[in-house]
Amino acid sequence: MDALIAVLAVAALVLAFRKIGWWRWFWLGLAVYLGLFELAAKVMTGHTLSQQFWMFHAAHPITGWVAGGLVLVGGVGLALHLVWKQLRRH
Repeated sequence: MDALIAVLAVAALVLAFRKIGWWRWFWLGLAVYLGLFELAAKVMTGHTLSQQFWMFHAAHPITGWVAGGLVLVGGVGLALHLVWKQLRRH
C-alpha cells in the first residue's frame, strides 16, 4: 500500500505540472522509475522500498534520520529553487 501511495503522489505531480514544458515528462518518468523499483524490490526482497527503509531506520536510527532529513532538504530545496524568483519579486 505504501508503494501505491508513493507512486500516486508522484503521479499527482504529473497532473500538476502537465502544462509546464518537459516537467510533465520528468514526473511521469520518475513515477515509472519509482514504480519499477518498488516492484523489483518487492519481488526480489519481499519488501517495498519504504519497508526496507523502516527496517534500516529501526536498526540504525541516526543514519535513518540523516537520510530522511536529506530527502526533506532535497524536496524543500527543489520547491524553493522553483519559486525563488517569484519570492524575490514580492
